Amino acid sequence: MRLKIYSSLVNLSVNMNMCNREGMYNLLKTVSRCHLLSIALLINITVSVACGQTPSLPKASSQLSAPLELTIMTGEWSPFVASELPEFGFTSEIIKEASLAAGLKVSIHFAPWPRCEAAVKHGKVFASFPYSANDSRDEFAFFSQPIAISRSVFFYSKKKMANFNFSKLDELKPYLIGGVRGYYYEPLFKKIGLSVDYSDSEDDALKKLFFGRVALLPLNELVGWEMIRKLYPEQSENFSTSNTAIDDNNLNLMVSRNFPNSVALLRQFNEGLTTIIDNGVYKRIMEKHKIPSVVGIIDY
Repeated sequence: MRLKIYSSLVNLSVNMNMCNREGMYNLLKTVSRCHLLSIALLINITVSVACGQTPSLPKASSQLSAPLELTIMTGEWSPFVASELPEFGFTSEIIKEASLAAGLKVSIHFAPWPRCEAAVKHGKVFASFPYSANDSRDEFAFFSQPIAISRSVFFYSKKKMANFNFSKLDELKPYLIGGVRGYYYEPLFKKIGLSVDYSDSEDDALKKLFFGRVALLPLNELVGWEMIRKLYPEQSENFSTSNTAIDDNNLNLMVSRNFPNSVALLRQFNEGLTTIIDNGVYKRIMEKHKIPSVVGIIDY
């Protein structure tokens, strides 16, 4: 039945006057109701083309699309950033306020640190934080202006050593050092030739230090003491740190080189960061979270 209807329609289209709509519409009287709508649409297109008219198409929306939401990944590193902290920690709040000042819409997602870095490397997300620059990361990422400063020291157990300090890293070759895979110091320790027992997390590395399986553990000073208070609240007096810092590193937003428009977006973010520094928002965030001034990039 359907083939007969379409065949009749074609024959009628060929034999009728090219612009005579009346003859073609008479065909509808013989068509079952179930085919009425589809054939009526076909007739309009056929007759319009036959009369030299262009079929009308839906107009593209003149409205701009909603602002792009940029995914930013991070991990657990209290008190800098943590899912259980207010505002996800002070660095998260800095990122959100700087982005807002820049007109960028961002969404922060937590994941293990290796996954964060891999996602940035392959352009799966816009950025991750807080990261320090090194040669290997420079190959796949750009870095924002600093959002904070990380002072890293060596933690040690006073049960194993009464006192400890150093002046140069190559003095540490006799020690077995703990560490976390993927952290910024990994290439540096390898280059110097230090003996390192790497773990998948700082918690695991700290346990090795506590039980005497490693002699030293490089940690951010704030992070290390907070971990000790959390994991070994009754043993905190048994830990100490080197007077000499391993380094004072800038902490940044690490932006993927493989993410679309990453250079322009990073420029916007940096402008937003400058804005919240100048208008006092940065200082209020640091004071609200009770972060020592040595961690900030401005005096307060």
